Amino acid sequence: MLVSIAAVAGLTSVILVDLVSIGALCAFAPVAIAVPIPRERRPDLERPFEVPFPPVLPTVTAVARLHLSLNLSVETWLRFLAWTLIGAVIHVGYGHRKNRPARREHSDTPEPAPTP
Repeated sequence: MLVSIAAVAGLTSVILVDLVSIGALCAFAPVAIAVPIPRERRPDLERPFEVPFPPVLPTVTAVARLHLSLNLSVETWLRFLAWTLIGAVIHVGYGHRKNRPARREHSDTPEPAPTP
């Protein structure tokens, strides 16, 4: 197991590592920012876990994420933006084709009613 991990690490380029890093940092940013919001808006709800030191810890997490992201190279940011745009185009194109109301508008035959 350790040898296979070492082989993958040795063959993985730094470009891919940076892209994975910036992707993870950007994915966790909304989570860190959003954690305190439900606690403020709906304090009456039961929660299965507690975040220590709210809202300080989520704020520190978001600031640390921003700091780490800003320390990545400009090339990494440009690659990330390019992949994000490519993903958005694919997402919008796929969603437009699979959108039921849009299909009904462009179709002459009515869509069958959903079965209960």
